[in-house]
Amino acid sequence: MLDTKDVFILELHQHVHIWIGKGADVEEKKNALIIGKSFVKQHNKPKGTRVSRIVENAEDVHFKSYFNGFYPIMKKETGGQLGFNMNVTQHQDMEKLANGKRKEVENLMTKLGKYTVKVYLCLDGQPKEIPETDHGHFFQDNVYVIDVKGDHRYLIQWFGPRMAGDKQSEYREYMSILTDHVFNPSEITRVSVNQGHEDNTLLTFFPNGFICHDGAYRPIAERLEQIKTDGALYKIQGPFGETPQAIQQDQVLCEKLNSNEAFFVVAAGGDAAWYWLGEGASPEESEYAKKLGSILASGASVNSGFKEGEEVEEFWTALGGKTTYSSIKEMGIPLGFQTRLF
Repeated sequence: MLDTKDVFILELHQHVHIWIGKGADVEEKKNALIIGKSFVKQHNKPKGTRVSRIVENAEDVHFKSYFNGFYPIMKKETGGQLGFNMNVTQHQDMEKLANGKRKEVENLMTKLGKYTVKVYLCLDGQPKEIPETDHGHFFQDNVYVIDVKGDHRYLIQWFGPRMAGDKQSEYREYMSILTDHVFNPSEITRVSVNQGHEDNTLLTFFPNGFICHDGAYRPIAERLEQIKTDGALYKIQGPFGETPQAIQQDQVLCEKLNSNEAFFVVAAGGDAAWYWLGEGASPEESEYAKKLGSILASGASVNSGFKEGEEVEEFWTALGGKTTYSSIKEMGIPLGFQTRLF
């Protein structure tokens, strides 16, 4: 379907991918992001829609998941590189894939030995260290660097989903500042991760969980007060055996639920909070959902939960009333939206 001599647009609900074939016209290659931004404007895409550029043979797992027969095979670690062999495009056993990824984490931990973790907010030209109490809490409007120092140094730059693809290169400077503009691959590994693409080579450094909040950075104490006042809805997901994470939804509505996921809901006012276990939620997702009450709503007088189909009326009230919701594994696409390739 993808032609190496052309440029294609993959349209998702809030993300537009520009795929560039190796043999595409030079002008098309140069203007890829301009084409993407024009597409967003012409098709009245939602505010905050990201545009990203993907070169042939550099596709990630998320992009490949929209094409039949385009799953990757794990590769053995070489040097500082971890993860997928992006040149292989064939069906893959997901349990085998998960086992392979767990092995990659073990290899990384062996390389690091005893380590420390610091997290920096990339803001106003200088990395700003955030307190340890805020570790594991990330905000979708921001960019961070996770600096892991052990026998080897491992830097992960995390991009929130609202960061424009053409701006990401500007943020590489923050990693350079942290390493004094010295980069020796035998001593330092630097990687970048977009929100939604995290795996256990990142999540393992946050033993109390990884929570992605909506909006811009605020100290976690302030965020918890806001959650208590306004209410909040978090989706818990851990695909392919990864450690589950919680992702705040932009609205506290029933239509955001999905039978194949677990969720955590805080009612406006903060007096009640519930975990909700969809029929298709994995055991790991379910267990993490149950833990969120002590993290996000420890002061709630009602702090409980249930499986799908066992809900109390107050739960539906907190979600604006019971309506229809999806039973299809969420890929960031609202009900009725069809992913399209141009």
